[in-house]
Amino acid sequence: MKDGILRVWDINRGKIIQSIATDSQICSLLWLPKTSELMTGQGLPGNQMKIWKYPMLINSSELYG
Repeated sequence: MKDGILRVWDINRGKIIQSIATDSQICSLLWLPKTSELMTGQGLPGNQMKIWKYPMLINSSELYG
């Protein structure tokens, strides 16, 4: 999907347990287990990477390209 929404799924139940709107489409996702964070690579219009604290989904860092 290119709707700019970061969704966290419970894969056992097949349901969304959290979601948050971002300002651009999400092109890639990486789980950082040591810090319990998610990193998103985002496309247009911002072309940035963001780090999200889990489980609150608070944007803690951004890198623009």
